Amino acid sequence: MSVESSAHKHKNLADRIIRASFIIGLAHICLKFAGLIQVKFATQYLDSTLYEPIMVVAFTGVINSIFLIGEEVIGPTFLTLFMQEKEEKNEQAAWDFTNVVLSFQSLLLILVTALIVCCPDFFIHLFTKWNESDNPERYRILRLSLQVLAPSLCFLSLGSTTYVLLNGYKKFFLAAFGDTSTKICIVLGLVLGMQLFGFDFRALFAGILLGSVAKILTHLVGLRSKLGCLRLSFHWRNPAF
Repeated sequence: MSVESSAHKHKNLADRIIRASFIIGLAHICLKFAGLIQVKFATQYLDSTLYEPIMVVAFTGVINSIFLIGEEVIGPTFLTLFMQEKEEKNEQAAWDFTNVVLSFQSLLLILVTALIVCCPDFFIHLFTKWNESDNPERYRILRLSLQVLAPSLCFLSLGSTTYVLLNGYKKFFLAAFGDTSTKICIVLGLVLGMQLFGFDFRALFAGILLGSVAKILTHLVGLRSKLGCLRLSFHWRNPAF
C-alpha cells in the first residue's frame, strides 16, 4: 500500500510539473508574441527621432536598467525567505515579512522616482553619452520621457515582487503574464492613441504608464484572496528582514 501511495504521489508531482511547465511556456509565448508586435508597431509609428530617445534610451536604457538592479537585489532571496517563513512559522509570518519588504521597497522607489523627475540630466549622463549640444531636440524628448515615465519604475519594480509572490503560490501564468500586459498597453498606446486618434508621442507615454500599472494589477488578480494580508509596515526588526 505504501509503495502504491508513493508511486501515486510521484505521478501527481510529475503531472503538476508538466502542467506548470506548460502554463509557464504558454505565458512566455504570449510575452514573446506581444514583444514582437510592440517592436513592429513602435518602429512603424515612431521615427528614429522619437523611437530612440523614448523606447531605446529612456524606457529600456535608463528605467529598465534601474528596474533590473532592484530585481536582482530582491528576486534571488525574497522567495526563499517568504517560503521559509510560511513553512517554518505560518502564512501570517510570511506576509509580515512581505509587508516590510514592500513598504521599504515602495519608499525607496518613490525617492528614486522623485530623483529622476527632478534630476533627469543626472541619469542621462549616468547611463548615456548624450548631451544637449549634439542634438537639442532629441535631448529634450529624452529628458521629457524620463520625467514622465519615471512613475512606471514604481509599478514595474513592485510587480517584480508580486511576481515572486505568485510563484510562491504556484500561480505561474499570471506571474508571467504581467509583462505581457505591459506590452499590450504599449501597443494600444501606439495603435489607438497615435494611429487611430492621431495623438502625438504622448500617447505612447500613456501606454507605457498604463502598462506598468497593468502589470501589477494582473498580479493582484492572482493574489486577490491574499490582499487582506497587505498593510504598510516598517518593522525593520522583523527576524526575516
